[in-house]
Amino acid sequence: MKVGIVGYGWLGRQLGESLSNDGISVWGTVTRGAILRQTDIPLTDYLANGRFALPSADVAVITIPFRKKMVNPEDYADQIVTAAECARHSGATYVIWTGSTAIYPGSAKNVTEVTPFIPDNERQIVLAAIEARLAAMPISTLSVRLGGLFGPDRLIVTNFIPGVARPDGPVNLLHQSDAVRVLSWCVMNRPTGKLNAVATEHPLRSELYPQWADRLGIEIPEFGLVTLEKIVKSNRLELEFGIKLEYPDPRNWVGAPCLT
Repeated sequence: MKVGIVGYGWLGRQLGESLSNDGISVWGTVTRGAILRQTDIPLTDYLANGRFALPSADVAVITIPFRKKMVNPEDYADQIVTAAECARHSGATYVIWTGSTAIYPGSAKNVTEVTPFIPDNERQIVLAAIEARLAAMPISTLSVRLGGLFGPDRLIVTNFIPGVARPDGPVNLLHQSDAVRVLSWCVMNRPTGKLNAVATEHPLRSELYPQWADRLGIEIPEFGLVTLEKIVKSNRLELEFGIKLEYPDPRNWVGAPCLT
């Protein structure tokens, strides 16, 4: 098996190294000169010649993140679908896209993969459109709705601007190593459709983030009076596939963060 990872960044690199350690042939894509990044995985700049061209692969995992500062969010949808089409033309018969639980409206409460919902902002509309376009492709595809990712060098609390209020409510997070675990399992087992990937426990922001802030020695974030109640359940992951996470509760993560 050969696996291509389109977007060899913070998550893609960890996935690539994990698959490679399991004896799977892996290549990754990078942009803007990052091709010199130190790694044993073959890298290619897929935009070097002004066109989107990918090496051959049996499976493609697209981990290109959504950028909130995009002038036109629909460009992101075109980018993801174009990557999937290029992978298909290069021989891939299975494509995984790492989407986001941000697809669910903030007004949602307990949601699973089969919960109906209506997108209420531009980002949700774009994410839903990508899922639909991938599902219509003539190959097997999977949209993985990842929770907010954290790990050794990424704690979400560091993104808060001191003094800015943020609604309180439960978190929907996922540790980087669990994201890799889930994606690796999907590469080997090829489920299709939609899959939520979120830690089992959902502590309140007002409980978890002050702990992380104190640990990092930064200002504890303030929280607004409005409470969000969205809890994303990974029903397929836990009930259908029986996958156990390494960090089912973000409060119990004890790895020392890298602050450099």
